[in-house]
Amino acid sequence: MTGRVVAVKVEADGDLHIALSDATGDKKGTVVCEVPLKPQWCDIRETVFSWTPTRFPFQTSSAKTLKIANPPVVTIVGKAYWDLRHAPKDQSNRRNHQPGYAAWEIHPVMKIDVQ
Repeated sequence: MTGRVVAVKVEADGDLHIALSDATGDKKGTVVCEVPLKPQWCDIRETVFSWTPTRFPFQTSSAKTLKIANPPVVTIVGKAYWDLRHAPKDQSNRRNHQPGYAAWEIHPVMKIDVQ
């Protein structure tokens, strides 16, 4: 999936959520791409943190949205994941509490290419 990074959030468990929207801004909708907190994802996590002024060591006990100085256009490769916890009862492709966000995610992110 190729899109513009519109938000990066660190969850309380340390996972990173990258929100992607259409790269040109012509199409509506946002997809969450999740990078787990595990050693095999360190290179991807370093890339994501390089877009922000946040530096290591970094600790949080609650979710925190990071500032992005210059939101990049990226291509993300990973597994498509239907996040049932966020889908409404009618199973439409919109999240319960984030109407502009898809219930589908890319989870886990396996590769990121910055355009």
